[in-house]
Amino acid sequence: MRREEGDKTMAANLDVTLLQGFHCFHGLSEEEASAVARHLEMVHLPPGQVLFRQGDPCDAMYLLHSGRMEIEVSVSDCPDHLLTTLEAGSIFGEIGVLLNGPRSTTAIAGTPVDLWRISRTAFESAVERGESWTTRFLLASAQGLANRLLDVGSQLVVAIGNLEKDGTKPKETRELELLRNRLLTQWSF
Repeated sequence: MRREEGDKTMAANLDVTLLQGFHCFHGLSEEEASAVARHLEMVHLPPGQVLFRQGDPCDAMYLLHSGRMEIEVSVSDCPDHLLTTLEAGSIFGEIGVLLNGPRSTTAIAGTPVDLWRISRTAFESAVERGESWTTRFLLASAQGLANRLLDVGSQLVVAIGNLEKDGTKPKETRELELLRNRLLTQWSF
């Protein structure tokens, strides 16, 4: 991963409309955009470059300015399973920052990529100082995570229905139904 010299001065050079292209920053004022830009570091990746691996410590989140990032997860019977391909305007790595935990996926550049990096410590400092953009970001992140959770719940309902049609044992469908119930009703957020 290569960081460009002088990227700490992005605040003076950043076009507000570029930041407003990210859903969490719609409606930013010029002052708020400048506050965000002070925390951004540009990262350039060639195709195939791994940004981080599942299990790595989480030290930052990323705004995908250009290119495509492939997000993979490894599970016991399926290493390097492609979960999704992110396009420009996507935010990723925020879960690890919010939870202060390890990376839950691996991120690989699918094309040449330009990212803006916000370190966990810079974000936490901005939150502590009460910078208004952090509230907007946290709300957008919560909404995005809630939408992902609802999508998983819907996918589980479809999977349960398909298993029941295929005559799968009730134990397996019951386990999926318990997981769906736990995801959508028993966990407090």
